[in-house]
Amino acid sequence: MNIGAVPGAAPAILRRSAAAPANARERAQATALVQAVLRAEEGSVVAEQPAIWSAGATGDLRVRRDGGQIAAAAAIVARDAVTPRGRIRLGLIGCVATSPDARGRGHGRALLEICEDDLRAAGCAAALLWADVPEFYSRCGYEACGAEVVLTIPKVDLPDLRACALYRPSYLGALECLRLAKPAHSERPRSESACHFGSPGAVVAVHRSPSGTINGYAALGRGSDFIGTIHEWAGTPEVVLTLVAFLQKQLELSETFLVTSVYDEPLGTFLQNAGVKPVLGPLGMAKALDPAALAAIATPAVGSDDSTLLRSVLGEPVAPLCTGTVPLYPHLSGFDSI
Repeated sequence: MNIGAVPGAAPAILRRSAAAPANARERAQATALVQAVLRAEEGSVVAEQPAIWSAGATGDLRVRRDGGQIAAAAAIVARDAVTPRGRIRLGLIGCVATSPDARGRGHGRALLEICEDDLRAAGCAAALLWADVPEFYSRCGYEACGAEVVLTIPKVDLPDLRACALYRPSYLGALECLRLAKPAHSERPRSESACHFGSPGAVVAVHRSPSGTINGYAALGRGSDFIGTIHEWAGTPEVVLTLVAFLQKQLELSETFLVTSVYDEPLGTFLQNAGVKPVLGPLGMAKALDPAALAAIATPAVGSDDSTLLRSVLGEPVAPLCTGTVPLYPHLSGFDSI
């Protein structure tokens, strides 16, 4: 099932919008606002978010103006999510920041509507975000949807970690091949992956087979997010466990969190047999942007209200993986979140 994209298609291009920064000065103001509100003492949001701020970025900023000043800013990007059951174009919203002097005047809600309009125009069937204040987004029509599995892995002691090494830029091609071979993944640009793998706070390890071929990798952390958490990985369960042990040793961690999609059943079963208990939670908060597009995926037909359509396509946060053609259960790694 295709929504707004075909396999291997170029990333969606956001249309020129009156809500985009009008010039370099406004963009600098919007960036400074996001940095001050979200990362006042925790590193650079620009370095953490290549989807928005790198050369050739496919995402962009949207701003809300008040009296000639930028009252609020947010980042958006249109991203295609691929699963064994189909694909869907999702509009990601993040880095939402309102100036302290402008709060309580409806700028945040108005900015969300601006972002939603531009993502809808880019062919996105639903908007997805990750919220520190879910109550606000619930009032704006967002609800928990989708599912991901979190595994807490205690200290792993393996005697031989010589197959593991830290990431080098020359490994990019091999890692992208592994990432795109996973049953659920995003179609982000290779150039963006290159920025992510070398971004501040991200520690990426690779694993080589006896023949020297890279056959697995694990990415832990990103900026001030995903501390102690492996949020993107590839490889057999045995390879992934070896990478966990390597990263734990490198970073002196007593335990590690590992996030997987509901389709990563071999790894989940492997770790559960080793005594690791999975915890199922939502992928994020979502809102329907194009109910007709969601309805086209939701076969057999389900209720027509936006909430039912969202859950039938993206999946329930607490339900087991079901049979049939839906839900899709898309999965995005920490590198995809904005």
